Amino acid sequence: MKHASLLLCGMLAVGCGGSDPQPTSGPVSGTPSGATFTAKGAVATRGPIDTCTHNAVTGPVLLLEIWFSGSFDAAYLQSHPCDLKASSRGFGVAIWKYVASGEITPGSYPRQDDASGGQVVYEAKSDATCQSVLPNLLSTAGNVTIETNDATHVVGSLDVSFPGGGRLAGRFDAPVVPPILSACQALGMSGGTNGPGCSAPVCVP
Repeated sequence: MKHASLLLCGMLAVGCGGSDPQPTSGPVSGTPSGATFTAKGAVATRGPIDTCTHNAVTGPVLLLEIWFSGSFDAAYLQSHPCDLKASSRGFGVAIWKYVASGEITPGSYPRQDDASGGQVVYEAKSDATCQSVLPNLLSTAGNVTIETNDATHVVGSLDVSFPGGGRLAGRFDAPVVPPILSACQALGMSGGTNGPGCSAPVCVP
């Protein structure tokens, strides 16, 4: 899932709250940063546990990512994992735990980054040549609820807020695709292994 993972790199260094979950329905949409967004498709990655170094501590990291594209539907995201859309906008969810085994279990995950793990929703934009437009807008509060997390799909909902009062909310059912980056690479942590990457990323006009 190049769309999410490459844009998440270094997120923990950019800046990293919580609120009670609110009922959500319909597709993931909202007005983060004042501009309307509606997800056209979503995919998820459930990468293997990796050993990373973060804040001078080395240990196992388990990562679940969900990517919401404003340009491509789920079928396209599954069949073209290395494609990027020019002048596009999307949002990613990252939920991670510092554990040596297991999965990201069903439950409600608040915005956090602490010794147990974390959750953040981030905006990712690209310019006309598919280069990342930084900095990434990061959620400041809210919850991501995971109802199902298995080898085929990740089901749940989210309701999160961003600086300036922007909000993103809705339900998702994201098919699982192989990860492009390892957990350490995706979270901008040192150490660990390297994911397969993309040998020839495609920029779709």
